[in-house]
Amino acid sequence: MTAVATKASEARSEFGDRSAVLQQQARMGKLPLTPTGIAVLAVAALTGCSGSSPPPVPTVSWNAAQVADAAFQEYDADRNGSLQGTELSPGLRAFAGNADQNKDGTLTREEVVQRLQRHLELGTGIQGVGGMITHNGNPVKGVTVTLIPEKFMASFTKPATGTADDRGSFQLATENQPLPGVRPGVYTVKLSGGSVPIPDKYGEKSEVGTEVGGDQVSVIAIDLGL
Repeated sequence: MTAVATKASEARSEFGDRSAVLQQQARMGKLPLTPTGIAVLAVAALTGCSGSSPPPVPTVSWNAAQVADAAFQEYDADRNGSLQGTELSPGLRAFAGNADQNKDGTLTREEVVQRLQRHLELGTGIQGVGGMITHNGNPVKGVTVTLIPEKFMASFTKPATGTADDRGSFQLATENQPLPGVRPGVYTVKLSGGSVPIPDKYGEKSEVGTEVGGDQVSVIAIDLGL
């Protein structure tokens, strides 16, 4: 079993009770692994359905073509109409795990548009996101986890944060949202604080990204010793 899969298993055990609560709220659940070095367990998505309390969160509403154009304007350095290699930010590398349909390591504008359109079809408003921070398998307290949206996503979502407790577990919340969780989008994952040093690849120079959505991340497990 890989280290990523092992951490996903530990996160499932640690978050059993929280997952049950989220599943009761949203009646959804899936189990993917990202290609970005973080283990994930998708357990719930909260949509803009009526009749719930607290008030429902509106589903995402963006023009997929316009968002894709903004992403390419920002990251397509050689202006060749595709994103690859160093042009891919941490968030876009994670996004490519689902968007890169032919798995050639390159994102075309069409692939980006299709994946963004998929989010609209899923109709997710906000998704519960939690996880666990460890160091060589031991929980780390006090680490702040922040999901920072890509610039081309800034009009549709805000950063989400959470701080690891004594068990190393955390749950993310987004500013001015009536429910805990994260809006669908493409994010860089940044860690800070805590009782052990944060490697650059998780900190100020984070190399970790994630895609949040109805068929994606809900639990993130990171071992700082890996």
